Amino acid sequence: MRVLAVTNPAEGHFFPMVPFLWALRAAGHEVLVGAPENFLPEITAAGLSAVATAPPMDMTAVMRPDAGDDPPRQPPTERAARQGTGQGFGRLAALTHTGVAELGAAWRPDVIVSETSAYAAAIAAARIDCPHVEFHWGIPLHPDVRQAAFHFLASQGLQPGPRWRSIGVCPPSFLRDRLIAPDWAMKYVAYNGAARVPPHLLTRSGRRRVLVTLGTMLPRYGDVGTLVTDIVASLVERDLDVVVGMRGSDRAKLGDPTRLPLAVREAVWTPLSAIVGTCAAVVHHGGSGTTMTSLSFGVPQVAIPHFADQFVNAEHLVASGCGVQASSTTPGREIARLVELVLNSPCYADRASSIARDCHAQAAPTEVASLLERSLMKGLSGV
Repeated sequence: MRVLAVTNPAEGHFFPMVPFLWALRAAGHEVLVGAPENFLPEITAAGLSAVATAPPMDMTAVMRPDAGDDPPRQPPTERAARQGTGQGFGRLAALTHTGVAELGAAWRPDVIVSETSAYAAAIAAARIDCPHVEFHWGIPLHPDVRQAAFHFLASQGLQPGPRWRSIGVCPPSFLRDRLIAPDWAMKYVAYNGAARVPPHLLTRSGRRRVLVTLGTMLPRYGDVGTLVTDIVASLVERDLDVVVGMRGSDRAKLGDPTRLPLAVREAVWTPLSAIVGTCAAVVHHGGSGTTMTSLSFGVPQVAIPHFADQFVNAEHLVASGCGVQASSTTPGREIARLVELVLNSPCYADRASSIARDCHAQAAPTEVASLLERSLMKGLSGV
């Protein structure tokens, strides 16, 4: 079976799909991943073959309706936010669909698997008459997002085809009833990129450990170093073992390392899956990858959303009882108080552990890979 995977150039969209693509490869299937050229290093670092389907592009710059280097502004209403997100995904598809279709026509896959926002795959699948599987990288996108994207594409004369199947990684206990369930529910297996892991981070210390991270996208904007430093300083005052997760390129934003508390380990980019299991709580920006990884390890969370789906993820954490939400303007001392709340109230850890059990009870990537193969063969045979 030949599988063409398609992704927009964002780690949080591609990484959750990697274990499923590994499962397909391990089963003997051919897997090729298409993405804008600047994202190919992330794909090849995951041990997968990649082909450029578009020139290098800044996904956030394409997505946002305004220009500039300031953080994207969150629209005034949830509906407006969903429509804006959908239009942004539509613009991405308009820029990338030609390359995806050309790759599909040349390589002739048996099925196209795309992360849920890569609508270029739906356009290409319709053009080459190929089944299309949509992979949800976290909480399924609201139908308004898809509708807004398709409306934009229609205005450009583009017609995405229907999805044949969908795969989701969120356990039902974390989702709201109004959300559409996927055809196949898969266990979330955390893949957070390739990086070296400092050995001392693999074991628990004598104190409760708290991970503080703002992901890969947010550090591009504003003075996040001040936010992180304020949070860290307040946490250290409470005798907690604090680990800061940041890319090396963002490390300088923390300023002079000597100004950081001595108890804080040096900020490094470490795969979350290697360290979250040693943590008692995670403080983060509400990104899908961090949210899902922490859920899969049953760790309570404090989310500080800034834009996009970070607010939806934070709302689900609160509604599910396994986390709390702070504002981007909340002082570090108050965020530290919220951390103490989730650490000292057993209900948060109990609920997080329950959701983690639900997550692990879902089908393994290998099982879903077999489901895809059997379903595709059945469809081709006409049985």
